Amino acid sequence: MLENQKILAIIPARKGSKGVPKKNTMEFAGKSLIQMAVDCALGSDKVDKVLLNSDDQGILDSADVGKDTSKILKQQRPKHLAEDNSSIVDVVLHALKNLDEKFDIILLLQVTAPIRTSSDIDNIIDYFKKDKDLEGVISVVPVEDNHPSRMYKINNENLISLNVSNETKHRQNLETVYLRNGCFYAIRTKALLEQKTFMPKHKRPYVMNPEHLLNIDSSRDVIIAEALISAWKEKRI
Repeated sequence: MLENQKILAIIPARKGSKGVPKKNTMEFAGKSLIQMAVDCALGSDKVDKVLLNSDDQGILDSADVGKDTSKILKQQRPKHLAEDNSSIVDVVLHALKNLDEKFDIILLLQVTAPIRTSSDIDNIIDYFKKDKDLEGVISVVPVEDNHPSRMYKINNENLISLNVSNETKHRQNLETVYLRNGCFYAIRTKALLEQKTFMPKHKRPYVMNPEHLLNIDSSRDVIIAEALISAWKEKRI
C-alpha cells in the first residue's frame, strides 16, 4: 500500500438518468457498466476498499463482488443527493462522513466511462507515492479533431472563432490540448475536504489513449459503446 495510506475507490451510480434510462446496469459485451467499474477497482491491489454508492438498492445488489466481499462497501444515497443537479463533491463528502473508516486518497470511478483497467489505477496511485505534495490526478486524453481551434461561438449570426490565431492552422501544427475523459479522479482526502473539489490546485494528468474515449450520456453514446467496448475487449483497438 501507499506508505501505509489507505485508498478508497468510490463508484457513484444513481438511479435517475434523463439521457439514457437505467444506464448504470446496461450491459455491453456481456457485462454491465456498474460491474465493469467494480471489476476495475477490485483488480487493483493498491485499493483498500471499494464503495458502491447509489439511491437504488437494486443497483447496489446488482454488482457481483465474487470472493472480495470484505473489500466492498455498499451505501444508500439520500434522495436529495440523487437529483440531476446534485454535486458529486457533496455526494462523496456525505459518503465519507458515514463511513467508519478513514481514507487518505479517494479514487472516483464514473460508471459511464468504462474503458479503463486496474493497471491504470496502480499507475495513478504511484503518482502520489512519487510526489508527496501532489493533491490530485485527473485522467485525460489528447484532443484531436475536436481541438478548441476548430470551435466557434455565434454572435448576432456571425461565426466567431474561439482561437483566431490558430483557426486556419493544420492539425499537426496545433499545440496539444487535453480533455478530461471521466475515467478517474483521484485526490487526497485532505485536499478534497479543504478545497471541496475534485480539481485541486496541485494536480497532474494521467494521459490515456484517445481511441478509447467513451462517456455514455446519450442514445448516440450507447450505439458507439456497443462497438467500442467490444473492440477494446478483443484488443482490436
